[in-house]
Amino acid sequence: MKLQREQKQESANRNNTVERNLSLWQEMQQGTPLGLKCCVRAKISMEAANGCMRDPTLYRCKDMIHPRTGSRYRVYPTYDFACPIVDSVEGVTHALRTTEYHDRDEQYFWVLDALNLRKPYIYEYSRLNLMHTVLSKRKLTWFVDTGVVDGWDDPRMPTVRGVLRRGMTVEALRQFIAAQGSSRSVVMMDWDKLWAFNKKVVDPVAPRHVAVAEQSVPVTVRGLQAGTIRVAWHPKNASLGDHEVDIGPELLVDHVDANCMTVGSNVTFIGFGNLRIVEVHRDAHGVPVSVLAETNLEDRNYKNTLKVTWLCSKAQLVPCTCFFFDHIIRKAVLTRDDDFKQFVSKNTKLKVPMLGDPLMRKLRKGDIIQIQRKGYFVCDQPYDPDTIRHVGQPAPLVLFFVPDGSQSITTLPQVVQDFYQQNKLDAHHQGSNNSNSSPVRQGGGSVQVTAEEIGAKIKDVGNHVRDLKSKKADKATIDAAVSQLLKLKAEYKEASGTEWKPETAASASKLEKNKGAAAKEGGDAKVPNGSTSLQELSAKITDTGNRVRELKAPRKRKNLRSTQTLQNRTAEVEGRVQGTERNGLEAGCCPSAV
Repeated sequence: MKLQREQKQESANRNNTVERNLSLWQEMQQGTPLGLKCCVRAKISMEAANGCMRDPTLYRCKDMIHPRTGSRYRVYPTYDFACPIVDSVEGVTHALRTTEYHDRDEQYFWVLDALNLRKPYIYEYSRLNLMHTVLSKRKLTWFVDTGVVDGWDDPRMPTVRGVLRRGMTVEALRQFIAAQGSSRSVVMMDWDKLWAFNKKVVDPVAPRHVAVAEQSVPVTVRGLQAGTIRVAWHPKNASLGDHEVDIGPELLVDHVDANCMTVGSNVTFIGFGNLRIVEVHRDAHGVPVSVLAETNLEDRNYKNTLKVTWLCSKAQLVPCTCFFFDHIIRKAVLTRDDDFKQFVSKNTKLKVPMLGDPLMRKLRKGDIIQIQRKGYFVCDQPYDPDTIRHVGQPAPLVLFFVPDGSQSITTLPQVVQDFYQQNKLDAHHQGSNNSNSSPVRQGGGSVQVTAEEIGAKIKDVGNHVRDLKSKKADKATIDAAVSQLLKLKAEYKEASGTEWKPETAASASKLEKNKGAAAKEGGDAKVPNGSTSLQELSAKITDTGNRVRELKAPRKRKNLRSTQTLQNRTAEVEGRVQGTERNGLEAGCCPSAV
């Protein structure tokens, strides 16, 4: 049926009698083998320029149990048939639809006209696309069914449940959507922008906690007695109050911090004060195993000192399991011809065990906190000490890392930095392989098409669009041609890595001609520097343009004009001198006619 629609061929059942159609309709309602093969189509026109108007499907069979009506029905209306009826009957005045449904607007109004129903107003806006993401329900279902993710609420899923579980707030979602407005321009949004909105919401109210790596380094502090100090929950929000923090003769710090400590230096222990490092003990491989320090709290100069987070080893620390996530799709932007399954990353979840401060045992599911110098986290599973009775150890606190919209990962633990860096390398490696080996597909084929060839097609289709507009062709025909033009431009960008511009295409065409001439002459003298890429050609154009602009600068223009004027006058005088000599006059004596 799809092939017939593309080729404008009529169905063998298009001219059935009414009796035959009613008989097949009964077969569909009963769910017989014959009925399950049938569908109801609107008899419009198979010659329509708009493919959506070529006898669209109105009803089809679905031999499955319905969640509400069970097995009562076997025939269901399609979206294209149901939506206009529901909108009109339920009093919808404005139907908001993304531009991808533009071709179906004609079909929408045809249904309403055929049923003599009120027509809502259709307002179009662009679809919001997210990088490293597929939003098709069919594709997302594949992720769930194949076990790539744990479910529809997996933190890596682009679902409302998924992003909320990862630490997104409803208020941030509202602000983000309001900021997008309503535009017809196609938008490819990076996730970082969405998470940056979330940071603005959670940062002012997220209490500050401390956690260190499970394999931390002990710091022995001379003369420091066990006790407590008061520390603010938030450095800029006094309304959150403060809390007690345990101190003692042995503190715990991360390996990366201990490795940066040097003998004799002051180190600022955040929330406590300065300690002077006396000794740093390392193993045979240079890895720090312990540190000896002494208090230097009188020195309140915290500038240019190493800042570290710490915990008291004698405190009732809470075991934490922190999860870090990465994009499921390695490629930033998938094209129409890309198979998303070929770009699925297998290593997208990292588990890092940590030790948290004692007050983390009070966290509840959904609480968002900031672990100092490590980022924002949301509690997915509270700490549960009661499991000791069953498994011999308490259930650890489970935290999910909440992105903050920043590209920097330097504040994260080293193992997490390595995790993200390795994924970037894998994505870059796969992208390089695909760019070198994957042909640009057109019409489902696999013929290699160069950017220059696509550019030529763009020019032809562009001329065709202008011709249609000048002849005032019908809107559907023009829209179909424009759609083809946009598709070709997208293919050009995929093939060349740059946006299509008329001047770029002209330069590329000229370069191709130079290549052909050089090849015929058996050399490449006419090819500038042997350049073969649009990027190199574009760089040369940019450099030359900058040079031209420099020459056109006011000061240089004035000097250049002065020099040219002086040269012209000199040439004029020399000409006159030569003329007088030819006329037998002495140099310096002007002819009377002059």
